[in-house]
Amino acid sequence: MDLKAYQSQIRELIPLRQESDFEELLDNILFGESTSNKFLIKMELNRLATPCQRILDLRDKVTDTCNLFEQDTIKHYLTKPTIQVLRNNIDLYGSYTVGVFEAVLDHVALQKERQQKQQQSKLITPEKKEQCEQLALSKKNKRGAARMYYVSEITAISSDGQVFQGQTSDISSTGIKIKLKDDIFLGEGTLIDVTFIGLTLEYNDSALKRPISCNLIKQEYDNGRYLYLNFDGEHKKFSVFISEFIRLNQYKYKIDVHYYYQLAKISALKHAYLGRMSSLPIFLDANTPSPFIFALENNDNKQLLLEWLRDGNNHLAFLFNELRFFKLIKQLKQQQSTTVYSFVHIANDKQYFLCATEEELLEQGLKALFIQTGSVKPSWRVNRLTLSPYTYQAANDYDITESTPALFTQITHIATLHPLTQATTFDLEDALKNKGTTPLNQFVHHSGKNTLPATTFSLFSSELRKEERYQYQSAITISDQDNHYTGQIVDFSCSGLKVKLTQIGSFSIATQLTINLIELQKLSTTFSLSKLRYKVVRTSANNLLHLQVCDQQTLDICQQFFSILIRNNAKHFTCQPLLEKKQPLQKQLIEIAEESFNNAVFFVSRVASRPVICFSAIDIPDHPLHTLFSLNSDNNQELNYYPIANNHVYERLVIEPFKENTENRLLKHAIIYIRAIKYGRNKWKIASFLEEDFNTEQEKLTFIEESELNANFYALQFRLKRLPKIDLNCISSEMRAISRFAIHLTKKLEDELLAVEGMIEISDITPDVINALNKSKR
Repeated sequence: MDLKAYQSQIRELIPLRQESDFEELLDNILFGESTSNKFLIKMELNRLATPCQRILDLRDKVTDTCNLFEQDTIKHYLTKPTIQVLRNNIDLYGSYTVGVFEAVLDHVALQKERQQKQQQSKLITPEKKEQCEQLALSKKNKRGAARMYYVSEITAISSDGQVFQGQTSDISSTGIKIKLKDDIFLGEGTLIDVTFIGLTLEYNDSALKRPISCNLIKQEYDNGRYLYLNFDGEHKKFSVFISEFIRLNQYKYKIDVHYYYQLAKISALKHAYLGRMSSLPIFLDANTPSPFIFALENNDNKQLLLEWLRDGNNHLAFLFNELRFFKLIKQLKQQQSTTVYSFVHIANDKQYFLCATEEELLEQGLKALFIQTGSVKPSWRVNRLTLSPYTYQAANDYDITESTPALFTQITHIATLHPLTQATTFDLEDALKNKGTTPLNQFVHHSGKNTLPATTFSLFSSELRKEERYQYQSAITISDQDNHYTGQIVDFSCSGLKVKLTQIGSFSIATQLTINLIELQKLSTTFSLSKLRYKVVRTSANNLLHLQVCDQQTLDICQQFFSILIRNNAKHFTCQPLLEKKQPLQKQLIEIAEESFNNAVFFVSRVASRPVICFSAIDIPDHPLHTLFSLNSDNNQELNYYPIANNHVYERLVIEPFKENTENRLLKHAIIYIRAIKYGRNKWKIASFLEEDFNTEQEKLTFIEESELNANFYALQFRLKRLPKIDLNCISSEMRAISRFAIHLTKKLEDELLAVEGMIEISDITPDVINALNKSKR
C-alpha cells in the first residue's frame, strides 16, 4: 500500500485522534476503503503521533542562517521558515512527535528540490539571436575559486573600528560570503579583519590563530545584510587550510558545482584555441644584444615559424635585433601594432631574406617598391606584429619539483606575429619609375654573430615526463603513518622513484611516505638518505608505486646525490631518455601563452545541422573589439556577433564554407569593413561589408572616410578554421567533480563541447586601415 496517496486523508485525521467518535469519523473519511487499508492508515497515524526526542539540526543541510530554538527542553537549530513549520505541526499533533520531525525534514527536502529546479532553469537560457556566451580564457581575468555552502560563526573588525558578528554563508580558498547579525554601514573596499570563531572551536590549526584580513568587494540585502569579502595579502596557510577543508567536506556540504562547470568549459576551449591559434608568441629580453629568447609553436603556427627559420638561420633574431627592437618598443607605445613584410630573393643561386616594418619602409619612402617587388614572389608574407612588456609571475602554485624555468625570468616583452591576408587594403598607385631594387639591400638579413639557434617549445608536447630516468635495483624501506614496508627501486630520477613493494599495499594518490634508501646510503657519507619524504603520484599492477619528492629538503638532497651518482657511474645505469627535447612543463607554457591572447575568438557549434556561434572570448577588457561586440547586447555576460552577421555576411563567411567538404583546416579568410551609428540610448545601427560588396576602389575609400567621420569605423581580419573534436581528457578532474554532485551537468557539458566544430579568429586592423587611408591622401 502506498501511503503517499492518502496524505490528505491522514492530515485530516491527525487532529481528530482524541475525539470519542474517531472510529466513525475514520470510516466516513475513508469511505469505500478496505479494512486492511484502514488498519494500515491507523498504524501510520499512531507512528506519526509517537512522542519524539530527536534533535533537528539543519546547519549542515541548508545555506540559510540557523538559529537555536528550544522546544520542550530539546534544542534545535532551525531557519526562520522551518521554526514556523515546527510550530504549525506541533499545533496539529498537540506535541513534538515523529510526524512533526518528519514534516520539518520534508519541508527542507521540498525547498532543496525547488532550488535545484531553479538552478537548472538558470542554466537553460533562452536562445537569443546573434548573442553568445562570453568567456575569459586566460588567467589574466581571475576566476573565483570553488565555493562551499557552510555556516560558521565569525567576528570581525573594520578598518574604521566597527566591531560586528555574523556567520559565513559560503567559503572558498579566495574569499567568503558572510551574513551580518546587525545592519551596519560599510563602504566598498573597506579592509576587514575576520576571526573564524566557529572553525577555531572545531579545528586546532595554526592558520586560524590570527584574524584574516579581507577586502569588501560587494554587499547586498536579502532578508539580511550579506558581505562579499576577498582575502587580502599573504594568507597562504589559511588558503591551504580552507582548500583542504573543502576537499574533505565536499560530500557533507553542498558545493557550488557551477564553478567547476564553467571552469571545465573554459579550460577545454582554451586548449582548443591554443592548439589552433594562428598567432606565433615570441618572448624577448630587452637587456641583451640578442633579444630573441624563444617562440611557442602549435599545429597551426608551425608553418609561420618555419618561414622565419630558413637556411639554418633564425631570422626572428634579425627581426628583433637590438637596434630595431628598441625602435619597436618606442613606436608601439603610441600604437597597438605594426605590419611586417618579408620575402626571399634568389640571385646567383643564393637566397636573401628581406624583412621590413611599416615604419621603416615609410621612413625610407620604399613601401611601394618593397611591396611591388616582394608581392610577386611565392615567399611573400605579411604579418601583424604586436609588442607588450611582460614580467613573469606564476599564476599557479606549482609543485616543488616544477621550478620556474630560468628563461622565464629573463622575459621583458612578449611579441606576436599574426599572418595577414594582404599587404594593404588599397591599391598602390605609385610606379616604380625604374628605381631598381638596390635600395632594398638595407633590409637583407645578413648572417653573423647574431645568428643564434632558434629555441622553440611545443605547446602540446607528447612528452609527459620531467626528467630522464635510470634503471637501478636497490633495497629500500617505506612507511606511512600506520605501516612499514620493504621493497626495491626499479628506476630513479633526481626528483622521483619507481619502486616495487615486497608486501601488498594499498595507497591513494597524494599519500605521503617516508623512504629510507638503505643500500644507497652505504655509498655516501655526505648525504643522509633516510627519512626522505615522497608522495604517491600513481600506482601500477604488481605492487609498483610511482613516487615524487614532496618537501624541499628531500629535493635538495636527492638532486645533489643522484646527479653525482649518475655523473660518477654513468656506465652502470641504463638510461630511459626523454621522448622529446627537454622543455618547460605544458602547464607552464600554457600559462605564459595566455599572455599573448590579443585577438577576438568565437567558437562555432553545430546546432540542428546549422553552424551557430555559441561562445566568444576577448581576454583584454579594454580591447576595442570588446566595445564593438558589446553593442546592442542586453547581457554583460554575452557578446553580440551581429557585426559579423548582418548583410548576409554570416551566410557567406560561416554557413557556406561549412557546407564545403574540404580537408583544409582554414575554411575562409576575409576583411570586414563595419560602420556603427548610434541612433538612441544604447542603440546602434550596424552595417558590415566585404571586399566584394564594393564596386570600385573609390567606393570603398568613400565608405571608410564617411564612416570614420560620421560613425564608429572598424576593419577586421576574419579567419574561420575547422577544429578537431574537443579533447575532454584535459578537463577530466573538473568532470569528476561535477559528476559527484550533478551528473546531468556532466552530460550537458559534454554535449556543448562536442558540438564545437570551428573557430573564428578576428584581428583588429582598424588602425592599419586608417593610417593607410591617411597616407594615401597625402
